[in-house]
Amino acid sequence: MALAGLAACSQPEDKPSPDKRSESAPRESADLIIKNANVRTMTSETDVAQAVAVKGDTIIYVGDPAGLAAFEGTDTEVIDLGGGMLSPGFMDGHIHSPSNWVDRLYGISLEGIYTEEEYLAAIAEFVAANPDLEVYTGAPFMLNAWQQPDGSNPGPNKAGLDAISPDKPIVIYDVAHHSIWTNSKGLELGGVTDATPVPPGGAIAKDESGEPTGYLTDAAAELVTGAVNVVYTPDQEKAAIKAFQEEANSSASPASPTSLARSAARRTP
Repeated sequence: MALAGLAACSQPEDKPSPDKRSESAPRESADLIIKNANVRTMTSETDVAQAVAVKGDTIIYVGDPAGLAAFEGTDTEVIDLGGGMLSPGFMDGHIHSPSNWVDRLYGISLEGIYTEEEYLAAIAEFVAANPDLEVYTGAPFMLNAWQQPDGSNPGPNKAGLDAISPDKPIVIYDVAHHSIWTNSKGLELGGVTDATPVPPGGAIAKDESGEPTGYLTDAAAELVTGAVNVVYTPDQEKAAIKAFQEEANSSASPASPTSLARSAARRTP
């Protein structure tokens, strides 16, 4: 799928139509021909070809079916896409490798569950299975789990986490990692009280009495995360990256997020 992108990058701004693009291409046998395709070159929304020919690591033809004959040799591999799409590739310009695999392997994974009750059950299960840890951390929670019928949203509250772990900090990141849900111990270690000035670029949610609820965003969240920091070993980081790469390169469905969230074992590489 990345093949078409090379061709797209090579097109001049005043590109000719697809049936003319191959006129200057060298007439040599291709190693690979992809035909009967909907080739989205991405040079414009309307620039669509039907065939691609590749020699080594170079695209030598992008155009219509009529031009393919000059590139097909006895050893050419031919792939008929049957009208399927060929694109430069699917790319993510903002990805955090190893993504969620650190939480899946070593922390609290809340993937695939979406209510406060489910979150608390998964967190409690992990804490019970890992009594020797000094800090409990994980992700991701969804803020809309606390959406109220009247349209308001108080966000998560420390009370549920306090009932699970009153003496050790729990820090759970939201799906965007721009806010956290923490317990009273996390607030204590971060120095967050009802008198704490709200740092620019952050917010500290408070209840009706003015007490922090345990929901903090951005710069305010950093007050806690800066004090409650989990450091993974290089071997753990490598294991998470390896698992991420295997998932990214796989055509198979990933492991069930719910089963991962319910896995209470703290695994080591």
